[in-house]
Amino acid sequence: MSAFVSFEQVGKIYKTGELEIEALHDVNFEIEQGEFCVIVGASGAGKTTILKIINNLLPADAGTVTLGSNVYIGYYDQEHAVLHMEKTIFEEISDAYPSCFSSIFIYRG
Repeated sequence: MSAFVSFEQVGKIYKTGELEIEALHDVNFEIEQGEFCVIVGASGAGKTTILKIINNLLPADAGTVTLGSNVYIGYYDQEHAVLHMEKTIFEEISDAYPSCFSSIFIYRG
């Protein structure tokens, strides 16, 4: 079975003038279909960079990123360029990605 999402030796360097910041270095992981994944790390550790690379919003500078067949990703950017303050987070996301809410899933932990 092929992975739902796969990162193989993925790297990303941000450049500002002569300054280079290595955000990701040889990142490797696989997420299989049906698995839940949590990305945890300190501020500046590369969490948003990983998500933007998965969503083709940012190119990786090294390595290989593979999405399985029929993989559709909904991503709500943390910068909230079009956030409507009068809406709940559920309303905001379901309006942006209506096909993700054809059935209701409630998790209580």
